[in-house]
Parts: sequence; structure tokens; C-alpha cells
Amino acid sequence: MRRNKTVPCQECRNRHVKCDGQKPKCQRCEKTGSSCLWQDSPSGFRHGSSASARYNFADDQPWLPIGQVDYNYVDETADIARHYSVDSSYDTSWALPRRQSTNSHENLTVEEPSLLNETAATHSSERFLSPSNHRPENPDALAVFSPYQPLQLSPKHHSSIPSASPNFSHSSHASSGCRDFINSGDNILPSLNEHEACLLRYFVVQLAPWFDLCDGERHFACTVPLRARSCPPLLSAIYTASARHLSRIKKYYHGNQIHYGGKVLPDLTPETAIHYHNECIAHLVSLSDHSREAQDENLLAAAVILRFYEEVDMPSINEDTESALKGIQIFLDVQAPSAVAGFGLRHAAYWIALRQEIITAFSKQRPFRLPLDPCEPYRSFEPADDYVWADRLVIHCADVLQYCFGSDEEGLSGDSHNPSSNTGIIHPIPATDMRITRYNELILFETLWSELGPPSFKPIYTREPDRSQGEVFPELWYLNNCHVAGLQFFELARILLIVYNPQLPRLGPSQRTAMRSVDQKVRSIVLRLCGMALSNQHSPPGFVTASVAVGMCGDRFTDRMEQEALLGFLAKLGDEHAYPVFITQESLKGAWGWDGYDGME
Repeated sequence: MRRNKTVPCQECRNRHVKCDGQKPKCQRCEKTGSSCLWQDSPSGFRHGSSASARYNFADDQPWLPIGQVDYNYVDETADIARHYSVDSSYDTSWALPRRQSTNSHENLTVEEPSLLNETAATHSSERFLSPSNHRPENPDALAVFSPYQPLQLSPKHHSSIPSASPNFSHSSHASSGCRDFINSGDNILPSLNEHEACLLRYFVVQLAPWFDLCDGERHFACTVPLRARSCPPLLSAIYTASARHLSRIKKYYHGNQIHYGGKVLPDLTPETAIHYHNECIAHLVSLSDHSREAQDENLLAAAVILRFYEEVDMPSINEDTESALKGIQIFLDVQAPSAVAGFGLRHAAYWIALRQEIITAFSKQRPFRLPLDPCEPYRSFEPADDYVWADRLVIHCADVLQYCFGSDEEGLSGDSHNPSSNTGIIHPIPATDMRITRYNELILFETLWSELGPPSFKPIYTREPDRSQGEVFPELWYLNNCHVAGLQFFELARILLIVYNPQLPRLGPSQRTAMRSVDQKVRSIVLRLCGMALSNQHSPPGFVTASVAVGMCGDRFTDRMEQEALLGFLAKLGDEHAYPVFITQESLKGAWGWDGYDGME
């Protein structure tokens, strides 16, 4: 007797585990506390080759002439796009008529010796048991793994673990805007002049590590430059970021001209980036009428790069307009579910956008504006490699930010959490039972991390500062960029949880004692963040993460030696990494009451 086939829920289907089919919530989801979602009407196509599926039109069927026109049938609404998990790892052969390797590690053709090559352990190409690379079919296999999976070296580019969601050709969701530029009958990639080649190389060598710090496959160093050769918006975004960053680094100036890679770049000036930025925006605007562009991972990558440019360019207008964020929001509204569940460039770009948003939301004390719901699989302590563990720390920091400042879904209510001053003093908001419960859940994450976090995140060398020698920052050496990044976001979350403790006393003698304790803990974390950045200068984004803590919490420092050390740290960030620090420096001097400084509005 034929048994009825049990249709699994989406959660069990994605995890490749057996589902009992019980509705509205299966037993497995009930036990794990997961969201149990059911697909109302499964999508699929019936093969027309079946004899029972062949149909003939009626003899009197009316037919309309279509003329000599090109047409296609497209159904790519946001709902349809969210329904599918697009496999962004599919090689974009549509963009390159000539044959290309599908291994992104082979795509990079130009690399300077100065490019930091991480240790072999950082080139993990398999994410065992990670949300980004799906679970094994046998749930009992979890028992053979320790609570963590260290970074591993594998000759294979992708895991052999089967995909948990349908794989669709990336070309079906590729940007027609990027594709059409190369499909003009010319099989040769557009040539670059010396100026453009230098900017592209600068991105690969100097800027890509900023984006790839939690990406063992280095998509922004290996995949993005090759894609950009056939995608003008992406190429313009690269030129924009490189031109601005390169023109702000003093060591590249010889007189009034910029030298890079043994080449003189007479046409490169601080204004050059504006030209490329306008060019990129014009490309994106020209593509904005096409619904398919919202699903294009290349344009998502371009928006992420433009946001990096806005961060570096902020001092020229004394404010951050966050225009690139608006573009990122448009792309992630459609791409976020497939970005989190999949791998490849879309996955990498999503996590970069998330880290950028954390930095901005923390420094502005504003609501978090990117979707976090698709990240639910990362809110766990299941076995995973170190890149996934780093992503989990990033998500934890984002969750803490939402707790403190709210999210866009909560409207403008999150703004009421913000203090009226810009001194970096964050006042706790009134406590409720719900907020206390949520706060305790976030604190529990810290406890679980200390118990279950992988030992590979421990520093390989530590040394406390010798204050007799004028040192204030500790030394902490880490093996990998993802360790530095993940732990720094974890420390940012700790600052917020310390300051936003809903159980802090508001009045009475104990309030002053409690605030002194808060200040001492926050100062210790800020010094630790700076020490992590200085001890791991192979990871430049560490300076930016530490700098936002300095900017928001530096007013709590009263020791002159520590104050001068913080200003020196910011100066190093500005001189060596082209980041805007002047406004922060002046604000801190005013908050400290230094002679001649009254603070800045």
C-alpha cells in the first residue's frame, strides 16, 4: 500500500532533517524553538514530455499577431524573489563570453607582494555545519564534532554538503544592465588605461582586505574586480573608493603629485573621486527602472563599496548623508534571505553591509536599518568554523543595537533613546519587564560565549601596558582577521549592555557609585579595543571599530596620558587609513576641558 509522502516544513527542509509534518508546528521546531514555516503552494514545473501532460489547442482558438518585436515573460516581484534562495555562487559566465574558471581564487590575475597573505588557516573554503553552507542530512552527525570548527584548508572551493535550497542559475537574476555592456558582440574585456589600472590594483591590494576580513574566500579581492570589468557601475564604485582613499594617504604624495606602484598619476586629485561617484550614480539611476536590478548581487556590491566611500568622504560635507545605505536597503529588501542562506558574493556583501550599519548606528546612536530576521540560523552555538562564529558575534552586536536604539520597524521611537548631547554619554531608558527579560537574554549570550566559544578566538599573546613607559594600551595578538573583527563587535556590544543596563539605579548614593563602575568598565573596554587594533595592524578595519568607541566613550577618560594616547590613536587612523578624525578629536578635547577648546556643536 502506497504511503502518503510527508511534506516537510521549510526549516526542516533547509536543515535536511526529517520532519513529522505536524502543523502548525512540527515536533522538531517545537523542541528547537525554530520558526516553523509551511509552503502553501509548492512551486514547480511539470515536465511537458509526459504523455498525460500533452494538450492540444481547440480548432477555433483565436491567435493574435505579435509582429516583429522582442519580448519576454518576467515575474520577478519582491514576493517571488524572496520565495527563492538564489545560488549566488553560480559562475557569471553570462558576463564573460570567453571561458573562465569557476574558482574565485583563480580569478585574481594581479597581486603585489605587499598584499598581506593570511596564513593557510584563513583560507577555509568549507564551512562545516554553518548557516552559510547548510547542515548534513544526518542530524546525528553533529555528535562527532566538537563545539567549534577551527578554520581549515581544503583544495575544494565549495563544500560537498548539498545545498539546502533550490539552485537556480545566477543569470536568471543577473543584472541586465551589467550583462548588456559586455554582450555587444565583442569578446574582449574593455581595456584600462594606466590611471584606471592603478585604481583597480589599489582596490585589490589595499582596500579589498577591508571588505574581506570575515570572508575566507576573499570575494572582494578575487571576484569583484573581475566582475567589475564587465559591470560599469561596479567598476565606477571601485574607482570612487580607490581615488578617494589613495588621494588622502600622505605617503603617496611626492610634491603635489600622487605616485603609486611606480607610476605617476597626474590626473588623480581629491576631486577625482567625485567624478567617478557621479558616474556610478548615473549608471545606477539608469538601471533603476528595471525590477531585476534589485536582485543583482553586483549592484549590491557596488552599493557596499559606495558606502565605504561615504565613510571616508564624510569630512568634506561635515555630515554623513548615508545615501548609499538607501541603495543597500533596496537591494537587501529582496536579496537578504538568499544572501544569508547561500554563499558567494551576495553572502559576503550582506555581511559587509551589516558591519557597516553597526558602525554607523553605534556612532550615531540611531535605529538599526537593515533586516536581521534572515539571520535567525546564526543565533545559535552549533558547531561551525571561525568565520561563522565571527558572524554570530556581529549578529549579537546588531541585536544589542536594536535593543538600545530600536529598529526602523519600530518607527521613530528609537530616537527617543538618544541623549540630547553628543558627548557620548548614553542614558538608560525606563525599564519594563519585557526590556529586562530581553536584556537578560543578551547578557546570557556573553555567558554562553565564554563557555562555548572556540578557543581559536583566544589571543596567542597578551601583555599588559607598562605605564611607567607611557603605555596605556594592552597587546593582544590574534591569528586571523575574523577573530579581531568578531571580538571587537563583541566588545562594542558589551559597552552598550553596560551603559544600557535597565537595573542601574537612577537616584541616591548608589547611583553615583554605579556610574563610577560603569565608567571604569567602559574605559577598560575602549583601551582594549585600541590595543586590539594596534596589535593586529594587518586588519585595518579594527582601527575604525575602535575609533567609534573612542568617539562615543572617550569623554569618560580623565587621565591626561590616556587622553593623549587616544588622540594619537585617532591621528594614526587618519594619517595611515584616510579616515575622518578631526571632528572627533576636537570634540574630545572640548569634553576634556583642554585649554582653548570649548567642544564642538
